[in-house]
Amino acid sequence: MDGEYLSNTLRLEREQGWTGLLVEPDMDNYKQLLKTNRKAWTSPTCLALKDYPETVISPNFDSETTVLSCRKNAIIHNTRRPNPLRSTTPPTAQCVPARSLFLALNVSHVDFFSLDIEMTEEAVLKVFPYQDVTVDVWAIEHRVPGFVVVDVEKLHRSSNYTLVEMEQQGFPPEDIIHRQRLVSAFEDKNFIQFMINKGYYYLDATCTYVGDFMFVRKESEIYKSMETETVSMYVPHKAVCEVTFSTTTCQ
Repeated sequence: MDGEYLSNTLRLEREQGWTGLLVEPDMDNYKQLLKTNRKAWTSPTCLALKDYPETVISPNFDSETTVLSCRKNAIIHNTRRPNPLRSTTPPTAQCVPARSLFLALNVSHVDFFSLDIEMTEEAVLKVFPYQDVTVDVWAIEHRVPGFVVVDVEKLHRSSNYTLVEMEQQGFPPEDIIHRQRLVSAFEDKNFIQFMINKGYYYLDATCTYVGDFMFVRKESEIYKSMETETVSMYVPHKAVCEVTFSTTTCQ
């Protein structure tokens, strides 16, 4: 976005002296990004979903405004209204493969990669050059496509309990089934397994409607330095969200 709002890397830059690459295809956001004087390379492009450059039309374009109403971590409904100030010409963006960006910077190792590109993360990851660029830690926003059913009443009634506690304390069967569906939706097993197969350890996830997943490369120094107790907390094939469930405010 603008390089500061909801940034996962700004603190690393300001407090730890890190630098890196910021990729933002929206030109309005990119102009704001340049004004923040981030100590990083910037690129007004998007990450390609294929292994070659392409020009794409914004998939979210329309001539109306979409207003999302959210309560806790659930998107309750959205309304659409005409926006006379919005252009009727669809914006385009130049997308380039991640490989091209790293080659241009002569970078073959990345300490931390924050990937949040609105439901296309998995497609980018499938064409990422893992053999040429090593990434030690990924923070990836991801959710199961198509999941929209959220019963807010059941969500809040059980939000302070883990799935095991709900079963032990005799919660209604429909509440337990609802929680099981949420766990399945929040924690995409196929997506997690994909990253495990690429040599990563599944460390953690925020168990919300749109979750953030953390993966650590098993051959990295940071993984080798992790405490044994920390590593043993999470088993790759066990749902983290069955243990740590959250209803944080949606953003």
